[in-house]
Amino acid sequence: MVKRLLIADSAELSRKSLVELIRTQPDCCVVADVGTIEATLTACATEPHDLLIADTHTRSAASGFAGPDARPEFIVDEVLDRRPDERLIALVADARQQCLLNPEEGSRKLPPVPCCGSRDCPGALFVRGVRCVLSRNARPAALFYAIRRVSGHRSCFSADFSQRVVTCASRHRGALRNLSPRECQVAARVAGGLCNKEIAAELGIGVAAVKKHIGHLLRKLDVQDRLQLGLLIARRPDLTTPEV
Repeated sequence: MVKRLLIADSAELSRKSLVELIRTQPDCCVVADVGTIEATLTACATEPHDLLIADTHTRSAASGFAGPDARPEFIVDEVLDRRPDERLIALVADARQQCLLNPEEGSRKLPPVPCCGSRDCPGALFVRGVRCVLSRNARPAALFYAIRRVSGHRSCFSADFSQRVVTCASRHRGALRNLSPRECQVAARVAGGLCNKEIAAELGIGVAAVKKHIGHLLRKLDVQDRLQLGLLIARRPDLTTPEV
């Protein structure tokens, strides 16, 4: 099946180069490429697509050429606040950066991982709901792999990043043994990158029930969000089996 992509990047040369690169793949099709946040929101709402690839520094049409210290609208928040189930690959300057956590940015609570709340922070991006973070200098093969994985309703992140994040939840491994069979089923699917609707469909239960189970999981395991839960389960998949 052909994967339909939206591309968002205010740097036209970079955006057009990315479009041409993706067109080399017979199973990928770029349905629109845009240069502003506003155009991205319009395309997301009007163009049938499977995933969005967005540079984190894509500007608002009203922001102009913002300086390095300016904080214009953030494309990830603008998209995911309106479309929380959007499958989004974020392109950042450096997906390997290490920095101190800013524990709270505005109203968003961030988990205790070694990263900050900046727009290029991998940890903060995953907390917000991004499915994959890639460096702008990533190899084409890494981009193509990410496209196919994210379009298949999976998350995609590097082993070194997952290792950094999962350390914050390592103390909770023993609590995994106290989960109910249904909680184990839900937890395993969260670790697989499925959204609530997808989990509900696979298990034959309602979305409200999925949310309830995830709430129980967060409390039992003392983790703050789906990211920490998924990484914890991914680290110990044996603790969520067998399924019943």
